[in-house]
Amino acid sequence: MLTNARALADALNNFDILDWEEKVSIANYIECTSARDCAWDGNPKDMTVCEECKVRWLEQKWEG
Repeated sequence: MLTNARALADALNNFDILDWEEKVSIANYIECTSARDCAWDGNPKDMTVCEECKVRWLEQKWEG
C-alpha cells in the first residue's frame, strides 16, 4: 500500500529530476522555510514567490 509518507519520500528522493510543476506540488507540502532572502510580501495572491523559495530551499545543500 502506498502511503502519503512513501509518496512524498519517493518524490523527494527524485526531486532533482522532476519538472517545475512537480517540484512545486511537492514543495507545497512543507512550511515556509523563512529564508533570509524571502521576497514574499505576505499577500496570499503572491504565493508563487513562496513556492519558488521552498523549491530553492529543497535544492540547497543540507545545513544539518
